[in-house]
Amino acid sequence: MIINNQFIKLNNTQLNKFVKLKKIHKKFNKIINLISFNSLKKFYINHIEYSLSIINIIKFLPNSEILDAGTGGGFPGIPLSIIFKNTKFFLIDSIKKKIFFINKIIKKLKLKNVITINNRIENIKKKFDFIISRYFNRVNYIFPLLKNNIKKKSIHYIKNGIIYLTGEKKKYIKIKKYFYIFNLKKFSKNSYYNGKKIIYIPI
Repeated sequence: MIINNQFIKLNNTQLNKFVKLKKIHKKFNKIINLISFNSLKKFYINHIEYSLSIINIIKFLPNSEILDAGTGGGFPGIPLSIIFKNTKFFLIDSIKKKIFFINKIIKKLKLKNVITINNRIENIKKKFDFIISRYFNRVNYIFPLLKNNIKKKSIHYIKNGIIYLTGEKKKYIKIKKYFYIFNLKKFSKNSYYNGKKIIYIPI
């Protein structure tokens, strides 16, 4: 298993959960396409390390509430919940089958800080400290959709907002609020991160 030490140092309990997570995905992927079959070959880089790359710009505090919008196979929410066990993660997806299997993953990994929501993001009224997402949609689409779900009062060292993992090459359409782009290639020499970015939109 390869986890970039630049991102975070993992203890044995966390490492064991990530190993188990891969085994669960390998089993469940025969039933439902939670992640692509090809990405299973590089599971730890494509899904675990990529999810944890968010830690380069934010370490979530205890009792904060994080929404993983369009969680799909549970990324980046599940890996981050393993690291930040005192932070509450809400994983939302509109596809019922995906939430069904994510609930099984949560049970098998004994994660006490993860809540799933089977709904569309525009139907959610609750507010969160941060909204995280991976490949959810383009910035100009997700910003107006999610901005009203962010708490105004910040407890972290950066302002509350949206943190979005993307590899899209299209130019970002201008939005009213200023946003920051972090090129992940600066944090890792792995070629997988060529073109990969973290977009942070403070509210």
